Amino acid sequence: MPCIEIEDTLNCPRYSSKVITDVKIKESPKWLQESLKKIGLRPINNVVDVTNFVMHEMGQPLHAFDLDRLSGRKIIVKSTTETSIFKTLDSKSGNLIRAHL
Repeated sequence: MPCIEIEDTLNCPRYSSKVITDVKIKESPKWLQESLKKIGLRPINNVVDVTNFVMHEMGQPLHAFDLDRLSGRKIIVKSTTETSIFKTLDSKSGNLIRAHL
């Protein structure tokens, strides 16, 4: 189980996680791919696609992590204080800019 550390409890009072094992990364079923395309999202793989589909349906942020690649098996939830560079799943770089809430 990953360790969850919430540094910004004002903007994120609760964070839940669930470990799912024996998942094979593969192409999503066609119905799921088409559903994502209809809402303007690009299908990536079964895990990413199902999280995007559920996130859209429920209106809540949702993300999947590969526990074996999660640094220190730890998730830290915090607000950024500066612009951060990140890499997307399709290897493109972007800038995360702090939002003033």
